[in-house]
Amino acid sequence: NRYTNCCCHSVSLLSYNYYILVAYNFCVLIHVQMYSSASSAYSFISSSYSHASSYHRLSPQEEEFNGLICSMTPVSKILADDRWETRFRLAIQEKNEKLIQYFKNKQILEDIIDGLINDERSLQDASESSNILIEDLVVDTVIADHLPSLFSFLDKDKHQPKRTYFFLQVMSFLFLNKNIEMFSFINQNPSIIKRLVHHIRSPHVLQLLLNMLSVERQIKEEGNPNSTWSENCGLISVVVESLTNNPEENFDAIHKFFYEVRVAYPSDSYFVKHILLVQDSLFIKSVFSLMDNKNIASDAVKLLDEVILTIMMDNKDDLEFFDTVKVQVQSNTTTFQDLLHSDSLILALAGTNIVHSLVKHKLTNLLDDGILSCLNLMIKFKWSNVLHTVVSDILCTVFRTPHVSLIEELLEKGKLLDKIIDTFDNEEKVGYKGHLRMVANAIRECQVETVKQQLNTDEKWQKFLLKLDHLNETHITYKEAERKKTESMRNFDLSQLNGLPSNTTFSNINHNSPIPYALLEQQTSKLTLAD
Repeated sequence: NRYTNCCCHSVSLLSYNYYILVAYNFCVLIHVQMYSSASSAYSFISSSYSHASSYHRLSPQEEEFNGLICSMTPVSKILADDRWETRFRLAIQEKNEKLIQYFKNKQILEDIIDGLINDERSLQDASESSNILIEDLVVDTVIADHLPSLFSFLDKDKHQPKRTYFFLQVMSFLFLNKNIEMFSFINQNPSIIKRLVHHIRSPHVLQLLLNMLSVERQIKEEGNPNSTWSENCGLISVVVESLTNNPEENFDAIHKFFYEVRVAYPSDSYFVKHILLVQDSLFIKSVFSLMDNKNIASDAVKLLDEVILTIMMDNKDDLEFFDTVKVQVQSNTTTFQDLLHSDSLILALAGTNIVHSLVKHKLTNLLDDGILSCLNLMIKFKWSNVLHTVVSDILCTVFRTPHVSLIEELLEKGKLLDKIIDTFDNEEKVGYKGHLRMVANAIRECQVETVKQQLNTDEKWQKFLLKLDHLNETHITYKEAERKKTESMRNFDLSQLNGLPSNTTFSNINHNSPIPYALLEQQTSKLTLAD
């Protein structure tokens, strides 16, 4: 002990690690002579080195850096000097005790947060602040004392996109790693959700909301009471109100939000169903009301199709929910009926898209006379290729699915066969002839027995089929050609191609067998439609 104390005392008068190592090795020699146990020697060596190191005098540069930390110099000033930048980052990695106390200072952390949220500060400050705020030695202090300051970023009407990205980086980290504390704070301050949704058109804020929901789903199974923040804060209601109050600016973001929610959650979950039920089905009413707006009418129909009708049909076995939503949709059908009788092509197209969605989702009892109105619109707007495509898709779906009641309505009330025949007998040039030819082929392929019997006894129709065969040969569309090529190749005998097993077709290819697919692709690319 006397020798060791002398060594340590002498080290305190020196300032270089070299002399620490000298004392360290001297302690080894002394102790190994005194003890035969290697393990006890190792333990003594380690403690001696630790003791000696504690007497190490800091270099002038280190003393000056510590002086900056102890005097609570702002981070921005420290990082502005190249001499301290590297030392500062190294101290963070080492979790330097003085630096931990430095970050606990309220003014220091407020300055760091200001660098993140203050538009007058540089984006470099924002980047540095975001990196510091996600460090372990800072997070607990931020959670305990600085969340109000951090969320004050949302009080502004506009944000710099890059700064918002840094804000998202910090918030996503906090919600992921401190979800219990963060959700507890959100539940106590529900106004934060309104402020977030106010900026939902920012892709970074939208992503933050989706990240929050993702974390909520992950911890819900643990039965954490704070995991229902979205319900407690009325998230769905707030988003729907945002759509109602500012549709044109927020529509795309809200569409994406609800679509992502529908995809991410189980279709029969309360959260997904709540989208259609909240505030007496305000979401359904809002979407239908937007269809009168020419700027977003087509997008509103897409939202109706991808979210409202999809959720509705995914839960058709829940009769109470299904009937409730059906009543709400039905009460708004006058909206699309008005669209179908509009003189505006844009609004008429929106109406036909609604009919298309209802037919696709097999909600034909909500159509009224919508299917006939679509047929009339095709003739009314004789040169609108987009509208013709939608209407022909509707009619082809009706006959191929098939929807018996709609088929009867089209054939009897709509006189569809007469309209098709008269169109091709007439020499007038119209833009929907090709579309009606595809509809005629769908009618011919219809498998409903009563319809087949009716068509077989209709002499006018049977005579038209001869003309249809000729039209199909001379006016085949690209889409039809691809479909026929696919069908013909499905059973094409590939054994004649070099390098392939005998009796191989596209239908019976064993994808686990060692078939040379590169050769297959090379050879079949040469096939023509006739092949």
